[in-house]
Amino acid sequence: MKVLVTGGVRSGKSRHAEELVLTLAGDGPATYVAPGPTTDHDRDPDWAARVAAHRARRPAAWGTIETRDVAAALREGSAPVLVDCLGTWLTGVLDEERAWERPAAELAELLERRTDGMLAALAAADGLRTLVLSTDAAHSLADAFGAPVGPAPTEVAPRLFVQQVDAQLRFQQSWADIQRYLLSVLDVAGVDPVAAEELTVIPGAEEVLALLELRLQAMSGRWDVVVVDCAPTAETLRLLALPEALGWYMHRVLPAERRIVKALKPVLTRAAGVPMPGDDVFDAIERLHAELDQVRALLSGPEASVRLVLTPETVVLAEARRSYTNLSLFGYRVDGVVANRVFPAGGDAWREGWVAAQDAGLAQVSQSFAGLPVWRSEYRPVEPVGVEALHTLATEVYAGSDPLAPPRGEGPFQVTRTERGAVLRLALPFVTRAEVDLARNGDELVVTVGSYRRLLTLPSGLARLRVAGARVEDGQLRVRFAEPEATGADVRRPQEARR
Repeated sequence: MKVLVTGGVRSGKSRHAEELVLTLAGDGPATYVAPGPTTDHDRDPDWAARVAAHRARRPAAWGTIETRDVAAALREGSAPVLVDCLGTWLTGVLDEERAWERPAAELAELLERRTDGMLAALAAADGLRTLVLSTDAAHSLADAFGAPVGPAPTEVAPRLFVQQVDAQLRFQQSWADIQRYLLSVLDVAGVDPVAAEELTVIPGAEEVLALLELRLQAMSGRWDVVVVDCAPTAETLRLLALPEALGWYMHRVLPAERRIVKALKPVLTRAAGVPMPGDDVFDAIERLHAELDQVRALLSGPEASVRLVLTPETVVLAEARRSYTNLSLFGYRVDGVVANRVFPAGGDAWREGWVAAQDAGLAQVSQSFAGLPVWRSEYRPVEPVGVEALHTLATEVYAGSDPLAPPRGEGPFQVTRTERGAVLRLALPFVTRAEVDLARNGDELVVTVGSYRRLLTLPSGLARLRVAGARVEDGQLRVRFAEPEATGADVRRPQEARR
């Protein structure tokens, strides 16, 4: 990440830039480059005093380099680097080159030469700061990278960090207020404390709350890329669907419950002796929902995408197709598929049989995910462990393509205005109209595909309109909205809708 801070003389530019670096470096090291006159060579008392004042207000872990060779400072910097400032650097270069009286063409050549070196250094240092974060309770990242991985980001290679989320810690931080209330209720009921502890831990909650660490890291500004290693498909789909489902409860049910509890708390507490939840419990639930909703917004945003990994086998492909459908249903964009453990051609008859079977499977993969890139990862005689082996694997798999290219297209959810209303489009690949149930409930559109249901809260512009028809076509659910009428049905199933 590169940030240019500009403003008038003595406007506070330096202090603001230092604050930005502090957010990146935290308590760690950083490099402050002062590219003007150096106190060792120029002996300018005023300049020396300014440098001393700046250095005094910076953290002790920061290092200071006084040099006009900004390119070298950028190449050597392994922590955040602050160059303060480019105007001073330019002045120093002109002084150094005695260029104030040179012809314009000569001056342009000089500056181009100097800036080219700086830009080259920036390009070399432009390796993306990447965090690989796992929410899977299996804790396999340490094995894959062949390095110790803890609950905090650990650097395993330059600009590459790995983190295994401490789900238990996240659970304690986010669930503590709610759990304390539940424990108090069970204590009144006479439940053994050890058993009560187990009963107040919702199955799968730790994995869900591990996503909150993703929120913190993504919003920290420390990373250019965050890669999330998720749990197996079915579990991940449940995790990704939870924030929206919880949102329905928060907006529809919780406010009424909160009012009822406040009204009946004195009576129920005296009559039954059971403690009623206070504002701290409700606040904790609302806070948890807000954080999970931010996770959903991050993962379904325009810069986020999901990559499916499969083996070219019939059963696995069927599961991947369902995953593609359900991810699209909840608004998550799939940007590519990795076919893993592909047998290379050649060898004995047994292997050739596997190769032939996989070729048929790969053809089905390409057909199923037409329009998406399909990368192949060949079966290797030795499991790739460690940064070097993983880098070699990635180079072979992506074969010159950009694995971090921005997602293409408009995403699975779109609303288009028309002369007579609007059209809502929701990508549902592989789905037929008989597999979709559609219902309208107030300002919500209820879409059911198989065992998954999504409650789509309609934007205000659509909420006032009626559903005029719906159909499933070309892997999309298209719902037409029109101005309200005095009569007529408002809800139709896709297979019953008219154009």
